Amino acid sequence: MEEKILTILLDMQVDIKDLKKRVINIEENEIPSIRASIKNIEKKEIPGIKKSIKNIASSVYNIENNELPAIRQQRLIDSNNIAKILNNQTNLIQTLKKRNFKYISNL
Repeated sequence: MEEKILTILLDMQVDIKDLKKRVINIEENEIPSIRASIKNIEKKEIPGIKKSIKNIASSVYNIENNELPAIRQQRLIDSNNIAKILNNQTNLIQTLKKRNFKYISNL
């Protein structure tokens, strides 16, 4: 029984040593690498992302304040012009009907 306990304790000691080595490896290699990656992201990628966000916000502002009003105004002008054209065509048809223009009398 004592031998089994000793064997288990020895195995645990080996496992603990292995775990210590793994922790040391993580502390010495992986953590500095992760820190370097984070610093690289902070220095290079985040400023670029912030700049992109500012550009997008500027574009949205430009669209909302310049392009959309211009499009709405053009649509209004177009619909007014269409209304005038239709009115002129209606008046022309009425005038031609009054003059008994034979091709228009069916309208």
